Amino acid sequence: MKIEKQTLILLLLFVVTAAMLVFVAVHDPYAERSRNEIMHLILPLMSGVPFFN
Repeated sequence: MKIEKQTLILLLLFVVTAAMLVFVAVHDPYAERSRNEIMHLILPLMSGVPFFN
């Protein structure tokens, strides 16, 4: 099964983003404001990404 390069890059980006959110949530539990700012930056990008063409 051949995975397209674009799909692989998007999957990697998604995994890195999820890891960033987990890192922020675990290591800075009191930074609700900054975590919400990160989510507001990421959610439009994630909703605009066509995962399955």
